[in-house]
Amino acid sequence: MIEEIEHDAESSETPLHPYQAGIHYHAPITHSIPKLKDPEDYYACIQCGLTFSFFRKKYHCYHCGNVLCHSCTKNSLPLPKFGYIQPVRVCGYCSRLLEISSMDKHSLSRLSVKALRMYIHAYDLPADNIIEKEDLVSLIYDNQPLSEEREVYFRNNIPVPSPRPVPRHSSRQREELSERDLYNLEYMLAQLYGFDDLNLGVDEYSIPPPQPPPPEVPQEVKPPSVLSLIRDKTDISKLPIQMLKEILSDNCVTYSGVIEKRELVDRVQRLVDNFKAEMSEYTRSESEDSLCRICCDATINCVMLECGHMATCMTCGKRLKESKNECPLCREPITRLVHVFRS
Repeated sequence: MIEEIEHDAESSETPLHPYQAGIHYHAPITHSIPKLKDPEDYYACIQCGLTFSFFRKKYHCYHCGNVLCHSCTKNSLPLPKFGYIQPVRVCGYCSRLLEISSMDKHSLSRLSVKALRMYIHAYDLPADNIIEKEDLVSLIYDNQPLSEEREVYFRNNIPVPSPRPVPRHSSRQREELSERDLYNLEYMLAQLYGFDDLNLGVDEYSIPPPQPPPPEVPQEVKPPSVLSLIRDKTDISKLPIQMLKEILSDNCVTYSGVIEKRELVDRVQRLVDNFKAEMSEYTRSESEDSLCRICCDATINCVMLECGHMATCMTCGKRLKESKNECPLCREPITRLVHVFRS
């Protein structure tokens, strides 16, 4: 199988990558330029999955750098932030993200929550505690234009299938073809299908030099939840002191003044025992008076200060404090939460 990567035939002024001549590469550039993936590593389009062939060429998306077919890169847009003043090929996924990034608040509010969250997830915008749609719209609008950090994150984490390598025998067969064989094959196909010009080679400038893999960032270990401690029958006394403190902090249990590890273990054990008691009470009682007013699933065990109201479980209480930061009953600001243990 003969493969090639072909630039747009519709225009004689095809935008070139910065590794090429740089005719349409202009300063100032506000972001680092996406690196184009090596086409030799792909034998199928990463979006539609169709196999590349002599008549299904390889094209680059100049926004994410991936290798796709003609049908998946039909859109052409200028990318001035990368130095592309003239329109360049962009895949459908990137085209949608670019469209959203240029919208005003009114246009963003007309999108579905799914589309907003898709954009937020693509650029890793901080939306863990956002519930309302208008807050999602404000988050996207306030992050326009996107920072260099967000652009790099998107290119390193774009949700596409992993590329499949080209079979080795295909590369060897291609290397064994002499220039005369390529010329004869080009001439035969041109005469057979009426093409004026065919180029069976890959432009040496279209493939950027190999880039080192990004450094691995160590993932932060989160403390286990109370439910996981019960489910896994964890020996609390064997947990490190820092993890014990994080468990108490996550459940709004104070440990100020505690010095010895034994006291921390006792407080975590009491937290676990209280959780078991709440679950047991919930399964026995048919009354809804003790259920959280937000999730209607967990038991009410959270006091909101300074108003002192009890209407939610700890999980919903923390979400309220991080999002709206007001009591759902009296609308007073929440200064802190207190975990209540039932006797």
